[in-house]
Amino acid sequence: MLRSSPALAPTDSHESARRSDLEEELINLFARMGRIVGFPRSFAEIYAILFASPEPMAMEQIIGRAGLSQGAVSQGLRQLRALGAIQPVYVPGDRRTFFNIEDNLRKVAAGFLKEQVLPQLEDWPDRIERIGRICGDSDSKGESALSARVEKLRGWHQRISRSTPELLQLIGKWS
Repeated sequence: MLRSSPALAPTDSHESARRSDLEEELINLFARMGRIVGFPRSFAEIYAILFASPEPMAMEQIIGRAGLSQGAVSQGLRQLRALGAIQPVYVPGDRRTFFNIEDNLRKVAAGFLKEQVLPQLEDWPDRIERIGRICGDSDSKGESALSARVEKLRGWHQRISRSTPELLQLIGKWS
């Protein structure tokens, strides 16, 4: 049953220390994973606080647990939500928006690809064409080597573009 009282409210000091240790370990784990893809530590802190919570949490509760500013938590929640890593949850009798983690790796990975990777690939063809024109305009004696590298870029883009739907399909098989 969902409740609107602060999640992770300790019943005694021993439980508070245990949960704090759990949150710290989760923060460190998620921060290391997030660093791989360039996410700020604050995203890891927010996700870890929610991960450790047995119940959905409101933004104010997350701010209190994480010790981050309202702006950092707001931005982190917005980005984590866009990635599909968290979702809003309705708590009867409470007007605040509560959040819970998405613990399905397939959904989180697919959200990451759709929100972070695919948008970066959209302008590759235009950029590669500009790079090709710049290389073609140069009077460098290494012009043929540069042209070959531009062709490599085109090949990379084609392979990535072809493999992205396959990767999404593979991710879809994770459950």
